[in-house]
Amino acid sequence: MLNLARNGLTHAENLSGLDSLLELNLRYNKIRSVKDVDSLPSLQRLFLSFNNISCVEDILCLADSASISELTLDGNPIAQEAWYKPSVLHHMMQLRQLDMKKITEEERRLASVAIRKEEEKRRESHRQTLLKEKKRLTICNIAHHWEVQQNRLVRKLSNPEHLQGEGPCQNNRKAAAAVCEFPEEEGRSLETILGKVVPGLESHLVEIDGDTLCLYGSGALESLDRNWSVQTAGNIISISFIFIDFDEIIPALSKLKIKFPNFLASCSLSSLNNLGKS
Repeated sequence: MLNLARNGLTHAENLSGLDSLLELNLRYNKIRSVKDVDSLPSLQRLFLSFNNISCVEDILCLADSASISELTLDGNPIAQEAWYKPSVLHHMMQLRQLDMKKITEEERRLASVAIRKEEEKRRESHRQTLLKEKKRLTICNIAHHWEVQQNRLVRKLSNPEHLQGEGPCQNNRKAAAAVCEFPEEEGRSLETILGKVVPGLESHLVEIDGDTLCLYGSGALESLDRNWSVQTAGNIISISFIFIDFDEIIPALSKLKIKFPNFLASCSLSSLNNLGKS
């Protein structure tokens, strides 16, 4: 037995060579991490109560020990966590006692179930994060293509009356600025810049946000011709057109009330007077 309790230790490491050690008492120290304990081939009992261990990663070497059967971690920050016992039992299958209490097969089973649920939750959270990032990048891609198209159009316009007022073009530029920043590099098109940063992204996006149908990019207008379910179509009362020229929207206006019986408003139009053109 080796008793190092109350010595103000902050780390337990460099323990190799104690091949005959059966019990190690490290209670009441300030230990934050444990290393090399798996190099003690005979160690059966390890007491780490009342230290500063806060996560399983700080003691992960214990999972590689084939000899430790008794472990105490009570009095550590880790012991206050809801996942404490399931996580320790999951990583240290060889334990027979934890915090001076015998481990039952039922506890092992419940620990396994809890760990599985936690892993599924993490995977789902990661999936949602990826989807959000993909959506953000897709909108940036759409915004880039739209900006390129508008820049080409502006260069062709020579009549000053085309530039009066703030139409859908200017409104969409504000939306683009809110989503992502556009690099300004001479001699390189925005398509080229974007292609090197986020290749393979969609050029349009269709999204339902509550009772609003959001259409990003002119390609999204094709979604108005799809067969919408009665329930989904009935829930839509507002449609937002983003990064789409109004001239492209006009032919689709007549379909809206037919496709979406409860449709009430269309967002991002510069003037309702434009509806008269349809």
